[in-house]
Amino acid sequence: RELQANTSPILALFKDQGQRLSSLLAAQEPKNKPLISLTSANGEGHNIWAITESQVVNQIGNSLAEQPLYIADGHHRYESALAYQRERVARSSLASEDEAFNFVMMTLVDFSDPGLIVLPPHRLVRGISKSILNGLMAKLRAFFEIDSINKSKDRPLSRVIFALGILHIGEEMAGLLANHFGSIDKLSDASGEELLSIPTVGPKLADSITAFFRQEQNRSLLNRLRKAGLRLEEEAVKPEELPLAGQEFVITGRLETFARQEA
Repeated sequence: RELQANTSPILALFKDQGQRLSSLLAAQEPKNKPLISLTSANGEGHNIWAITESQVVNQIGNSLAEQPLYIADGHHRYESALAYQRERVARSSLASEDEAFNFVMMTLVDFSDPGLIVLPPHRLVRGISKSILNGLMAKLRAFFEIDSINKSKDRPLSRVIFALGILHIGEEMAGLLANHFGSIDKLSDASGEELLSIPTVGPKLADSITAFFRQEQNRSLLNRLRKAGLRLEEEAVKPEELPLAGQEFVITGRLETFARQEA
């Protein structure tokens, strides 16, 4: 409201079927030099091109027109943009649909883009002196529940699958996949056909699972979790722990082909 401008883009994800849009954008790079080209302090290169050909712009727009977008970062900015839009419309009912306040700036990234790496949102604090660390755990317990990392290594497989953040997998589906495959390795190696053979798995979910495990960074993540000691298999249930273990059964009824002594 104060600036009447977007200052930070929302990060949204979409699914580029057949990499059509990625191929179209890649084909534009050799045509012109980037408008902006710089290298950050940690060595990352950043290049920005402008696409001005109306035909190409229309192709991009048509490719995204019916695409659902998933906000990865910027939920509050999106809600603020909607509130600002409603506020401006209320003040100017004759405003056209092309007014700037009807739009919001977004960065769109394909789900399968190799540069898209999903990392945990935990914050690592470094450089704390021992004098400050002494007694820190006791102080934290007054406000937080603290769990040992070693305990978290023995979580059920369903919790691990759910925590991977695979699109379309909720807690119930994670449990079903854990029971069906029994290990992350078997799930990651499953083909689309094998996944579709599971009654509650549809094409979108099957594509989402296979796409996730095709990405090298996700394979690398699983290897790191395995090296860290995280259990990636369903724990075998001991016979004595089964629900009916140790129970005695009395079967009654009529036997058509056996005498009682034979039975």
